[in-house]
Amino acid sequence: MLGIPEKDGELFINWIHDILELGIKDDRILMQAVQEMSAYFRRPDRAAQEASHRRPDFDVDERAGQERSAAVRRACAGTLRLLLIAGIDTTWSAIGASLWHLAKTPADRKRLIAEPELLPTAIEEFLRAYSPVTMAREVMKETEISGCPVKPGNMVLLSFPAANRDPAVFPDADRS
Repeated sequence: MLGIPEKDGELFINWIHDILELGIKDDRILMQAVQEMSAYFRRPDRAAQEASHRRPDFDVDERAGQERSAAVRRACAGTLRLLLIAGIDTTWSAIGASLWHLAKTPADRKRLIAEPELLPTAIEEFLRAYSPVTMAREVMKETEISGCPVKPGNMVLLSFPAANRDPAVFPDADRS
């Protein structure tokens, strides 16, 4: 999707480690990794390579060319960083959780080996039961959620893994 070479994989792994693990407690490490990623996507050879791999469903308006504003270039760089980080991190998490489940649940592992046609359904179930994504949002106006007051400026975690285990929506919600 991004047209980035597999040979640069070690760079991506290092940046993700720096941003999602070390950068949480050290702003210097975080900013260094973000700056390195931004520089990587700005390199002239990267721009040419991206253009040669560009897909019609992930295209930018070429008419803008050199006239792009700094804000648009920053937004594009931010989108590329997000796609790289989120794509790799969520994939690692989803695969890791699925393997963990199969390691601790031999009956499921044996069933998938015996019935490989169940794999698409199993993948969907793994993603439901072990959602690799959560998001937070800032509260904009004072409100109450399930008896808990929240004030503007508070952060609220939108727990997709918890929502995907809602017994009102999923029968046997805690069974994967």
